[in-house]
Amino acid sequence: MDQVPDTAQHYIECDTGSCRNFSEFYGNTCHQRICDHCEQPHRKNNKIHNIVPYQERKRKLPSEKCKIHPTQEIDVNCKVCQDPVCSICFTSHHKRHDKSDLETIYNDILHRCQKEITMIWKTLIPEAKNNVESLVKEKENIKSEIAKIRVSMKKRADELKEAVESVLLDNYKKMDEMENSVLYDIGKQQKETENYKNYLEKIISDYESKMSSIKHTELMKFQLDISLATLKMSRTSEPKLPTFTLGTLNKEEIAKQFGEIE
Repeated sequence: MDQVPDTAQHYIECDTGSCRNFSEFYGNTCHQRICDHCEQPHRKNNKIHNIVPYQERKRKLPSEKCKIHPTQEIDVNCKVCQDPVCSICFTSHHKRHDKSDLETIYNDILHRCQKEITMIWKTLIPEAKNNVESLVKEKENIKSEIAKIRVSMKKRADELKEAVESVLLDNYKKMDEMENSVLYDIGKQQKETENYKNYLEKIISDYESKMSSIKHTELMKFQLDISLATLKMSRTSEPKLPTFTLGTLNKEEIAKQFGEIE
């Protein structure tokens, strides 16, 4: 239990002798947790020890053996070479170099990292969470607004369809009027032609009836009581049918009438 997170909520026991009271202090030299009761005796017995409040403690340097001297711990940092080495290596190969306490460097790094981690937890993560929530709401708003636009576009399309349908119905009405007019004229000519045909058939019938009983003396004086002008019927006029000229479908003009997306 040498390293207890700053955020730990469990009971931190004093590990000085058999004492198990709550620890308020920490010995950065001996790496022991110290309670308020043991703090003064510990200072008295270990005058060179650095005792600080528990939250200001230094973490114990993790154990790592030197590859050249397996029985030695790496505990020194060469300031010139910036290499962590054991005491023997430093004495042998870094005689004229300055050294620094590796544990101090280790704790400085941990302190900076912990500060960054705390900032991440307290600032960046809440900001990111708020941004995510904001983006979720923004997505829903966008979906809602686009749905409204789609409804508006559909309504406009229906209006254009109704307009086209109205134009079609107006043209149908005109066509009906033209059709009735043309059919009326043709019907009138048809009736006149049938009457004329009946008239000609009557002339033939009267002629054949007359010829069957006429005397020779009367035949010389017989004349049909008709004239060429009567026999000739005026030529019927050709019906004038309506024509339909396709208009130019201009997609750009239709798009202007429909509306634009910006």
